[in-house]
Parts: sequence; structure tokens; C-alpha cells
Amino acid sequence: MKPKNHLQEESHESDSAPKQGVEDTLTLSEKVQDIPFQTPEIDTGHFCSGKDVPKGKKRKLGQGGNKSLREAAHNGKILRKSPRPNYFVGIRVSDCEIHRAIVRIQEAIIASDPNLYQTLIDVASSHITVLVMYIDSDIGLSIASSALDTCWDRLKEDTEKGPIQMTFSGIGSFSDRVVYARLREDEHYLRLLRLAKEVRQIFSSANVCLPDEKPMHPHLTIAKMSKVHQKAGGFPRKINPAAYQLFKNIHLGCQSVSGLQLLSMTKPKDKERYYYCANEIIFEESCKERGDHSHCCFPRRPLGYV
Repeated sequence: MKPKNHLQEESHESDSAPKQGVEDTLTLSEKVQDIPFQTPEIDTGHFCSGKDVPKGKKRKLGQGGNKSLREAAHNGKILRKSPRPNYFVGIRVSDCEIHRAIVRIQEAIIASDPNLYQTLIDVASSHITVLVMYIDSDIGLSIASSALDTCWDRLKEDTEKGPIQMTFSGIGSFSDRVVYARLREDEHYLRLLRLAKEVRQIFSSANVCLPDEKPMHPHLTIAKMSKVHQKAGGFPRKINPAAYQLFKNIHLGCQSVSGLQLLSMTKPKDKERYYYCANEIIFEESCKERGDHSHCCFPRRPLGYV
């Protein structure tokens, strides 16, 4: 299947594959900890790189210049913040069984505290993030789109062996501020890591992805505190694990990786409330079957979520 390009004109989140021969006693996660990868949570916080260390006189935060180039102190050095990301490469999670499981978990969270409905991720936009980037022009978008097309040539040999099956099982959290569905660490998980690393290298070579050397931790976000920008007095500081304790070991379902998408964080979402897609490459058309979403996405669930 050839890449499918949705790019439209506008007017105006070298290393090889993981080394073989690692001792069998290591877990899959330990085997791949040396793989640099953008955290799959779309976190529009700070992205800094050592190569961005500015020369000359130190400026105070927020004073003058482009806000995207504000400076921050780190280990005695002054680093510039990279721009806030506005595009990302993602893998859509559209399986209705997974969506329904997420809705059940979200309903348990807001049952524990109704205010937490503000932290819930719209299940219709479920995805795994491969990497994030900042694009400020049609030329930049064209470069990113071409980089995605290049991924097809580099990945098709592996994808022709059969689709990567992502199995979501169990619930985890990051410091009780992000609740997510875990991915089972099997052979398909390793294939996903290799795919993501390859994509990262291609976009890095094209100079369109933001720098991030965090270890890869693919996950499916269910709720996150950062969605709430202004917290009123008495608003919970964290999501209590007791809220979803009954679902701690739940099996949510499996999702085939049908392809990769170049998605916008800022453009209006489509009629299915999924991200605006500027370009996509499809590995296997049959994997895009989404099933009956009347009990999860349409009408919008959980009830009371706005």
C-alpha cells in the first residue's frame, strides 16, 4: 500500500535496531532502554537541547524575544526552550473494545471525584505518540510530510511480515498525575520500539522533530492532570489510584498498527473527534476497521464529560 497524502496548502507527543545477544535475564524494557524516544504522552512542556545553549549575555525568563526561545537555567547553563510542539506522528487506537474499557475506567475515576472529568482524554482521539515537532510554515509541513513518506520505504519490509499487534493490559500511572493503559511487553512490543526508533531517526535527519532523549515508554493515556489548566481551590492535586484499583489488571484489548499519521494538535478535529491528519502511510488497510462505537464514542461517553 502506497503512502496516502492528505497534505493541503494553507494561506497564511544512526543507531541500528536494538542489539542482539543481550542476556536472557533482562526484561524487554531493559533491553531497549538505550533507545532514545519521545515520550508518547503529548506533553507540550519543556523541550531543551544542549546544542541550543545561547551565547552572550543571559536574559531573564519572559523578557524580550520570541516566547518560544525563552531561556531556562539547567545545571549551571542557560538553555533555550524549544517551541511548543504543534504536530506529532501518531498511531491511531480505534478498536471499540479498547475504547469501551477506557470508558469504564474513566467512569470509575469521575465516580471517585466528579471534578476529575476535566482530566479525561476523549476516547475518540485515542492514540500512541511516536514523536512531536513544531511546524510554523507550509514548507516545514511539506518536509515533515515527506519524512513520513520516507518511513514507508524503511518500514515496509518489517510490516510485510504481518501487522504489529499492540496488546493493552493493565493500568499504570506517572506520579498519580497521568493514568494510562500499559502495553504488554512481547515480541510485537519490540517491533513497535524498532519502528518508533526508525521513524525518530528519519524525522531527526530532516530536522523537523523536537529534541528529546527520554527513554521510550509507549502507553495509551486515559486521564492526565495537565489537561486542567486552571485548578480551583480544593481541586485534587493527583488522581487517587483507589479510583481505578478494580481495573488495575484489566485486559483492554488488541490494536493492529495499520499505519502512521502526521497529526495536528491545534487544528480543529474531524467529525469523529480525531486529530486533523495532514498525511498518513498505511501498512494494512484491513487493520483500519473500527467496529461499533455507539457504546463508547458516539454518543460521547462517559456521561457528563464535556
